Amino acid sequence: MFQSTQIMGKTMFIISKIPKMVYNQKLLAALYGVSRNTLKCWLKKIPNLEINKGQRLLTPLQVEIIFEALGNPSTVNKHH
Repeated sequence: MFQSTQIMGKTMFIISKIPKMVYNQKLLAALYGVSRNTLKCWLKKIPNLEINKGQRLLTPLQVEIIFEALGNPSTVNKHH
């Protein structure tokens, strides 16, 4: 899950893969580097993803569907 690398003589740990677990939309948007509104637009376009109105937390299954559709946040190019 973590990779270590040397930067300017210091060991830095980088998350190599974001785990599939329960997330709220605010945290997921932050991981993708976008606003919650942008994330909501992306989520509406994902087939087979059902999010109930007012649902605060995304289940691990929903997160898995999102990661498959959008890519794992750790590997997504955030400068589209």
